[in-house]
Amino acid sequence: MGKRPSFVTLREVSAVVSEMNAPNLELTSETVLCHEHVVEFVMKAHTVLPVRFGTVLGSVHNVKEFLMQFYDNIINNIEKVQGKVELGLKVMIKEPAEPSPDDANGEEEKPDGSLTPAREYLMARIREEKKQQKILEETGKSIDEICHTLSVYSDETCVRKLTTEIMILNASFLVDKNKVTFRLMEQIIP
Repeated sequence: MGKRPSFVTLREVSAVVSEMNAPNLELTSETVLCHEHVVEFVMKAHTVLPVRFGTVLGSVHNVKEFLMQFYDNIINNIEKVQGKVELGLKVMIKEPAEPSPDDANGEEEKPDGSLTPAREYLMARIREEKKQQKILEETGKSIDEICHTLSVYSDETCVRKLTTEIMILNASFLVDKNKVTFRLMEQIIP
């Protein structure tokens, strides 16, 4: 684990940093939760642009160089998210859909039962594409309704469908802090 966090400041922007005891940062539940706690603590008093867990810049000098290089972008993004919270929504399915047997088109096997590696690869890609199409057909309307309902309350929305075999929706909504209430959640999810 790193040492106690401190600030590296450039004009009105600061980075929260910590020296590390190890050459590499291990991805464990303890280290991720520690990172999350620091971000949440700083968020109580400041507008925060969290960096990806595990970002290592190596020295205070490198942190200042980073802040200088991206200063205008940082300021613009802080203004964009100030007074807002990001609400994330992930929708998972229990099991990925399997294409029905009639989806094979009868083209999978040569008369002798063998496939060339290229043909085998293409057929696997076709099967995967059909599986994804089936998932979208079955869930697309519901996903669109959920996203539309939530996007009405957000200043900015990012929606990604079918991000993995079981994650059919990964969305985030940038919402004014004052609009986030339990009453809002009751309106959205009756």
